[in-house]
Amino acid sequence: MIFKKHYITFLTLLVWCFSFAQQFTNYTVDDGLPSNHVYTILQDVDGYMWFLTDKGVSKYNGNTFKNFTTREGLPQNDIWEGLTTPDGKFWYLTKSTQLGYIYKNEISSFETAREGEIMNPIFTAQTSNDIYPTGHFNSYELKDGKWALIDNEANNQMYNYILHHHNVNHLLLKPTDSVLRVFDKKHNQIKTHKVSADAIIFGHKRGQINDSLYFQTSNKDYFILNLNTLQIRAHRFEDQIGIESVRFPNINMVNDKIQITGEGFVGILNNEFHIENVFLFPENIKAHFGLIDQQETIWLSSFNHGVYKLPKHRSEVSYFFKDEIVQSITEDKEQIHVGVFNKGIYSYDPPTSNFDLKIPVQDYIYHVQYIDSLNTTFHLTDHNVFSESDKVIKKEVFKLSFPPFSKDEYDTKKLIYHNEKLYTHGHNSIKRLNFEKSVVEKIIKIDGVNDIILFENQVLIATTDGLKKLDHDVVKEVTLNPVLNKSIVSMKQLDDKRLLLNTDGFGSFITDLNTIENLKGSEFLIVQDAFIDKDAIWLGTNNGVKLFTKHQDRFSFERDFDLDDGLLSNDVRTIHVTDDNLMVGTDKGLAVIPIHQKSKDLFIDVYVNEISYGNNTINESINSALFENDTSLQVSFSTIDYNESRSNSTYYYKLEPVHAEWQNASTNEVNFYNLKPDEYTLHYKVNDTLKKIKFSISPRWWQILWIQILIGFIFIALLVVIVWLVTKQLQKKKNQKLFQEKHLSDLQLKALRSQMNPHFVFNSLSAIQYYINKNDTEASEKYLVKFSKLIRQFFELSKETEITLDKELILISNYLDIEKLRFKDKFNYHINVAPEINSNQELLPTMLLQPIVENAVNHGIFNKVNNGIIEINFSQHNDKLVVKIIDDGVGYVNTKIRSRAKKVKSTNVLSERLKFLNKSGQWHITYAINELHPEKTDKGNISTFTIKRL
Repeated sequence: MIFKKHYITFLTLLVWCFSFAQQFTNYTVDDGLPSNHVYTILQDVDGYMWFLTDKGVSKYNGNTFKNFTTREGLPQNDIWEGLTTPDGKFWYLTKSTQLGYIYKNEISSFETAREGEIMNPIFTAQTSNDIYPTGHFNSYELKDGKWALIDNEANNQMYNYILHHHNVNHLLLKPTDSVLRVFDKKHNQIKTHKVSADAIIFGHKRGQINDSLYFQTSNKDYFILNLNTLQIRAHRFEDQIGIESVRFPNINMVNDKIQITGEGFVGILNNEFHIENVFLFPENIKAHFGLIDQQETIWLSSFNHGVYKLPKHRSEVSYFFKDEIVQSITEDKEQIHVGVFNKGIYSYDPPTSNFDLKIPVQDYIYHVQYIDSLNTTFHLTDHNVFSESDKVIKKEVFKLSFPPFSKDEYDTKKLIYHNEKLYTHGHNSIKRLNFEKSVVEKIIKIDGVNDIILFENQVLIATTDGLKKLDHDVVKEVTLNPVLNKSIVSMKQLDDKRLLLNTDGFGSFITDLNTIENLKGSEFLIVQDAFIDKDAIWLGTNNGVKLFTKHQDRFSFERDFDLDDGLLSNDVRTIHVTDDNLMVGTDKGLAVIPIHQKSKDLFIDVYVNEISYGNNTINESINSALFENDTSLQVSFSTIDYNESRSNSTYYYKLEPVHAEWQNASTNEVNFYNLKPDEYTLHYKVNDTLKKIKFSISPRWWQILWIQILIGFIFIALLVVIVWLVTKQLQKKKNQKLFQEKHLSDLQLKALRSQMNPHFVFNSLSAIQYYINKNDTEASEKYLVKFSKLIRQFFELSKETEITLDKELILISNYLDIEKLRFKDKFNYHINVAPEINSNQELLPTMLLQPIVENAVNHGIFNKVNNGIIEINFSQHNDKLVVKIIDDGVGYVNTKIRSRAKKVKSTNVLSERLKFLNKSGQWHITYAINELHPEKTDKGNISTFTIKRL
């Protein structure tokens, strides 16, 4: 009896105390559960939570529920029990012809060896990774992909329970007595134990939970048998937890610890199998099963309202005014006051942790302020001011001594006492009050007022446009360096010389009214309230409560409090700090959190959910993919993280050999573009958990090195062949050009020779001889000089392929002058050059015109009876030079008749020459010959050249 009392006292110290104010997180079908009817909760070796319901199984990682039903391959949806094994498998148990496990989100099911046989595994045994579905009579084992009856004489025997142990074969529990009989492998009875009748007759659960422990429970007690020592430990619930009868008692192995649970409690069994660390379920939560996970978070399952979660450290938090809007927490010289919207003002009693309604009022609640000079506490609401002095509360009415302008002029949001006057503010004005006369003496108009404070004996005003001050009832600017034109929400005095300014979206600032600096760590926060406590600053923000501590006269961020620490909402309206507790008011109620409570990180692991490359999935069994053009590698990360305020983790990753430094992503998906065939290692981490996965992108056939070398060799060979062919073709063209140039030179020589025909030379020399014989020395010398010049010009120009028009004119003139002397002035000639032609720059092929001029003289004028005329005209048409050689001789037809149809050699040479000139690509020349007077005997000729240099 003494031991019993001592143990209950010890147990009381270990029990996690509960109040109705504890804040559980409730998961239902609205959050992703397949059903609100939850049988059991498990946690596997990786840290995933498993919820077993009547409509399927759900796997939870702290962020998403992945549900498994008959659609995914379960034999049925009503899964009422399960087991997890060290190899990471979750085994589902139900009354069915098929049982199996879920591993890496894939369902494996196995049928019974005897077709159609239904298993009812209510007493299933487990040893390490092996599961043995066991019912009232039969026990099964997995063989060759089938559930086969265990080959044991004790199988299918009434009241026997087959064990999986190296020495013990089975147990016998008859309801006719209260004796537990133990049998060895030879079916010899080796031990008996006296147990309670409740354990035998009203046994609820039993089974082997590892290779050496067997348990059995009833509504009133439980016992555990050690199969190695054959020792038994039996305990009554009334002695252990003070509850006489427990419904649905069960014992499980969770994270290498034995847990016991039932309707109303969950606890851990110590080495003597006593219940420790008991957590009693709240009365308002009708839960029948509990589990303590590896991070000591409590999980409860219910038959109607899904799953409840409570982290251990949050069990120490108290909650009040649930689902009410807590608008203010302020303290006067005696009490802490809490303003609750449309409820009233409550006073807090720390010893009892109770809140008593002090002033009931359906209104918006502002501050509660104690004015020492008036020895009065003022309670401010949207429409009323209540004063409290000597514990007497009365409603104050401040009358206006002039007509009101707007409703705001009745507002009294905050009071300060300055120069024996009360000042208060609304949103659009500041009012000066006379407390003794209960009148409003003056209204000072100013827009966007959020707060007022008395600092360094002056009234400062926080507005939506920065900081102002009241100087003899006149609003003036406060000049700060740098300028702060942000919306200031509230102000707190930090010390004798500094003020804390809290803004709407830009954090908090510290100022001495001259300079101002940002409170580092508060940037871009909406700071709605602050509390100054010795050397600490507490900020109530839109992202929880932030604590800053003082180090060498500067404040630095220390820690934050959020949903994971027990806040009802991260959007904080008001805060207050006592010696022991942090009080946080939100739109969902009030949370009282122990200041020195240590926040526990509920993050467990990070893993790659999926890697896909095009239509390929990369995983442990398939760690390579074939290269595809313009295809990105997509990686999806996931975490096992039961922190509620961290819905999105920051993922850090590094893909080698692409990245040398860590990259970060705020979403759980990243893409890698233009990856070449190679071996890759993806490193990734969250917090201090670092992992990696290796994979490869295999090259296409044309990306293989030896094939690329072969292709390169073939390309080089083709390039050499192409270069050789091109070179050969160029050489051929060059040779052809040389041939054309040689042939052209030959034609020029032929033309030269045609000009220098024997008749011309002979006749010229005869003429010279004639003048010499006549002793006409002057005429002979003149003739001889012209003849020699012409010969020299012919030979000089034969070396050139083209000449200027000037030189061509000189050649033609010299030639015609000699012929004129030879024919004793039988003809005259005229050369006309159009004025727009620049004869010094205009080019034409060498000796192109001279043969036609020679024809005009020798075949036109020579055969004419009378004297003749030769006219040569040069004109410009667009970009072409047009040359016309005109004579009034006998004509081309008569010339042919008189020459007996013999071709004119110079004309033939000209035709062949024009052909090669046009083929050269440098000239485009046309030639035409026509009769001048077809109707006359002396018909004459017009030879026309059209010359264009390309």
